[in-house]
Amino acid sequence: MLRLLTGNILDRRSLVKTVKLREIAELKTGPFGTQFSAKEYVSEGIPVINVKNIGYGNIISEGLVYVGINTLERLSEHKLKTGDIVFGRKGSVDRHCLITEKQDGWMQGSDCIRVRLTDASVYPNFISYYLLTDVVKAKINNSAVGSTMASLNTDILGDIDIRLPNCEEQYKIATALATIDQKIEANNKINDYLYQQLQLLYDYWFTQFNFPDNHGQPYKASNGLMVWNAKINHLIPADWQVKPMDTICSFRNGINYDKNIEGDTILLMYETSHHLRFFLTKVVLIRYVFHSNKVINTVCLIRALLLPVVEYQGPQGYYAIQVVMLFFVDLLFAAPHMIIPYETI
Repeated sequence: MLRLLTGNILDRRSLVKTVKLREIAELKTGPFGTQFSAKEYVSEGIPVINVKNIGYGNIISEGLVYVGINTLERLSEHKLKTGDIVFGRKGSVDRHCLITEKQDGWMQGSDCIRVRLTDASVYPNFISYYLLTDVVKAKINNSAVGSTMASLNTDILGDIDIRLPNCEEQYKIATALATIDQKIEANNKINDYLYQQLQLLYDYWFTQFNFPDNHGQPYKASNGLMVWNAKINHLIPADWQVKPMDTICSFRNGINYDKNIEGDTILLMYETSHHLRFFLTKVVLIRYVFHSNKVINTVCLIRALLLPVVEYQGPQGYYAIQVVMLFFVDLLFAAPHMIIPYETI
């Protein structure tokens, strides 16, 4: 999304300058060793942002620890301000969080690096979004040191190139992305609420057996007849049954895939009224394919080469193709499809 919104703007070369992060910000590691001890944590007080609290642009509030006001004042150089950006020095080092007004005055944890912008023409929210781009995250991950666990330092972080448009453009980009983030967060809250309601409804109907009876009243609470079922040692509604799953549905095992089997290289082309797509792959096994929920005795299990994901849009939705085993479901339909030896193309 960031690439989509910034593409045209960042291609205006005359309006964009490239700077190192260290040129526009001060980078500082958290308190070390004798400066701060875990014994100074208290049950209530000033929140401390540690590595476990750093998400991708956001703060994970679960597991926050606290220090007293005296500890914070003694380590005042590690007090966070609005607009600061905090990275973890260990583990998933490409993550960071942006400090907002809600976290102003919190404390930087020991295993963190604080980025504080020193150029007034640079918008912190834009830098935060920029540091979340795939290119920057890849550079951080590739540059991080450590054989067992990735480790980040101020030299690596300060060496990141920032393509910086003027302040007005920075604000436009960051505001547009923030609006989208807010909508995503609102939708996630709605989804969480609906999921909770679904769990409550399931429990009410299928655990407490208070589903609506013929009169629309809760069955068990309205003295609906319950009978003892010896198979599960539990009371169930009188007209309910307990059956093994194999009496109400059929099972079919998948096909074992042998990673040592190599098929012929082919170019697979499929054409519909929606899209035409090609991709290079290896045929491993031909068995069954489901077409509109009916077996049509033509299927491919495929071993994919290291190619970008191919996105296919059909009447039933989207299909992403880049897997070790691929089982086509409702994919082959409508127009004829061809499998052509790659060498003949």
